[in-house]
Amino acid sequence: MKHTFTLLMILISFFSFGQLETEVADNLEESHAECSCEDSFDALSVGVEQNYSLFKFKVKENNREVYNAFTAVIRQEAGTISDIEECKKLLNTWLGFFRDGHMWLNFQEKSEKVYERVALGEDNFKNGFPVETEQEDLLGIWESGSYRVAIIPEEDPVGNERDYVGVVLRSENPDWQADEVKFSLKKVYGNDFKATFYMGDHRPKPVESKLKNAGLLQFEGLNDWYKVWPEDHRAFKVQPEPMDYEGFHFEMLEGDIPYFRFPGFMLSSIKSLENVLTEYHEQIIKAPFMVVDVRKNSGGYDAVYYPLMPYILSGPIEMPNVYHYLSAYNKTQMGVGVAEEDLDELEDEEDKAMFKLFYSSMDTLLTFGSETYTYSPDTIYGQPSRIAVLTSDKTVSSGETFVLKAKKSSRVTVYGQNTAGIIDGFNGAELELGCVTLRYPLSVRARDVETNPIDPYGIAPDIFMDKSEDVLEFALRHMRQLIEIKNLGNE
Repeated sequence: MKHTFTLLMILISFFSFGQLETEVADNLEESHAECSCEDSFDALSVGVEQNYSLFKFKVKENNREVYNAFTAVIRQEAGTISDIEECKKLLNTWLGFFRDGHMWLNFQEKSEKVYERVALGEDNFKNGFPVETEQEDLLGIWESGSYRVAIIPEEDPVGNERDYVGVVLRSENPDWQADEVKFSLKKVYGNDFKATFYMGDHRPKPVESKLKNAGLLQFEGLNDWYKVWPEDHRAFKVQPEPMDYEGFHFEMLEGDIPYFRFPGFMLSSIKSLENVLTEYHEQIIKAPFMVVDVRKNSGGYDAVYYPLMPYILSGPIEMPNVYHYLSAYNKTQMGVGVAEEDLDELEDEEDKAMFKLFYSSMDTLLTFGSETYTYSPDTIYGQPSRIAVLTSDKTVSSGETFVLKAKKSSRVTVYGQNTAGIIDGFNGAELELGCVTLRYPLSVRARDVETNPIDPYGIAPDIFMDKSEDVLEFALRHMRQLIEIKNLGNE
């Protein structure tokens, strides 16, 4: 495949939800009273059934009756609900049937001032801070400007709409008092959150939020927050605080061991990664082994980690091609670049046949090429002879596609926990459904996801380790033992 059409489709397939879509703006014209829960649910269920790429894999003959009955129960309940919060809870309950971290809802709401209080107090918070949560990066005391807040788990979430809240401990803004909720966070996957941030006038602003590292919390378009307590950030042992390069961390560990840590795979990291690989190339290929840490990797773009693959793969690997579900609406979202009425003007017969196949296919999965493809960098370096890859149950999306490719190398050993299992659906599209916006995958990772699913089970490591263990330290010792055994065998 070649030319414009192929390029566009490849660019689409590389994107895998590393960044959330822009949230609905404040003060939309729709009011809660204009949003019928029953109508919203009907629009949602039809939208998912017609366009969700994995629907036919997740609703089959063996569970269709269960799904139909579940949907009927939810629809009946939707007809009795007028409260927007209850409706949100119900719609999310229905969407949970599919267990897909790449599919979620945004609700278009009119912004109103919110005053919520949680009786806390800094001394009480510190005295009641449980030891077992000290390693959870998000919990603790954070500061930004004149605000000092404590981030705590949500005690009694309403409809599972939020997982954490930031409660004001101190503020120089006279409009904000101690114990008022400054923001709430709902985990999407990895270190990414859907946040509701209450501005200076107490109006809610839906924004993206990201835990960049154990001491930095960011809200899109707003000031950064920095963790100030507890001071003993033990997570820094496995997640170094200094981010020396754009979007990732690199250092040479004791014994001249290259160590890469990728919290995500953002496009802004590519140039910095290429520069690091150029500067440290000789040291990397002389190292006995290398460590690539993708624990809590929140995804992004596959292309970001490609420069590292020559140091990881042991040879060409065969990978499944992405398939696209061609509903009428999905086709409009794929941006193929040539209108159907202009096909006869194309001179390249291969491109013309490809476009005609795209436009003639309907409500089916289609790939552009063979069922699999061979991936191989132009150069594959024989050293380091061993690669340690560290994973966790918060490794998602493109973090998982990296693991999937890396595991095909005979040099790689994976340590940690199963990845999150948010990978079978690719390529995000949005569907406006009145008062609700649906974000969903329009493509699938491979044609055989029905028989070989990764969602929601994740990719298993070669050596499973409990979260309480120091995975990095163990991987270093294990790698050295493997090298020693190999050297003894060569004597």
